[in-house]
Amino acid sequence: MATVYKLHREPSAKPQRKPRARSAARERKGALTKPQLARICIIANEAAAAHGITGWREVAAWRREQQRERFGLASLTAATQDQYADIKGHFQALAGNAAEAYETIRRGLDKRRVARWNLDKALREANLALPYAVAICRTQYRTALEDASAKQLWALVFTIRNRAAAKRRKSGNSSPPKYSENIPATPADPDAEGGYPF
Repeated sequence: MATVYKLHREPSAKPQRKPRARSAARERKGALTKPQLARICIIANEAAAAHGITGWREVAAWRREQQRERFGLASLTAATQDQYADIKGHFQALAGNAAEAYETIRRGLDKRRVARWNLDKALREANLALPYAVAICRTQYRTALEDASAKQLWALVFTIRNRAAAKRRKSGNSSPPKYSENIPATPADPDAEGGYPF
């Protein structure tokens, strides 16, 4: 049998460093990553230069003023992933890159649009009306359906699908129901009047 020796370390005179405290925004799921924060700051610097603002303090103050006025954010670390495309697009537009800003914001909207289409589809398959999803959204997220993020909309889709499946299992019918006559079979055209609000 081999002998195991434990190494004993004498305590050093140097005090142990405390682990760095993480901010609440970093701990929160969905906070912007460091590369995203850096990218926004770089674009904001370009936008400030386009507006004739120089000096790092003036640029930082101008960026904070813009994000506070437009998004209600005192700090970029308080921003979430759902706000990233909007913030980045705003500073791209201020920098004079209208085409890039349009594409950035459109990509952010497409995620919500796809999630909303899937929500409408899940409601049709479950033979439910839109007020059902509105009530769940208001209860779970304390927000209107129009203001819900793509992640919240997807969570609603899965909630509705799971509740419909549980109801089918409870009733003994395992097959999904046919579309209801009073609920349209296709979602509203998002580009038509009365389509999606975003």
